[in-house]
Amino acid sequence: MPSHWYKQNTAVQEHVCGQIIEQLAEYITIKDQAPLLKSSDALDAAVCCLAGADFLKGLALEPENLEFAKKEGWIWVKGF
Repeated sequence: MPSHWYKQNTAVQEHVCGQIIEQLAEYITIKDQAPLLKSSDALDAAVCCLAGADFLKGLALEPENLEFAKKEGWIWVKGF
């Protein structure tokens, strides 16, 4: 899943967000993509919903560098 450049206010942001949304749609139903394309915060919220469900199921992988992940505010996801 691409993780760079989706928080920039550029045309690249929308392209990368589109790639992320396409991959998210394999796991969750997204009825309206527009808010996720326009706001990295909205996209983060959608990823957090999926990651939260994975975490509760015991599927999320702990980052190798936990302290750095906490500082950066990483979203934990399951392994693919």
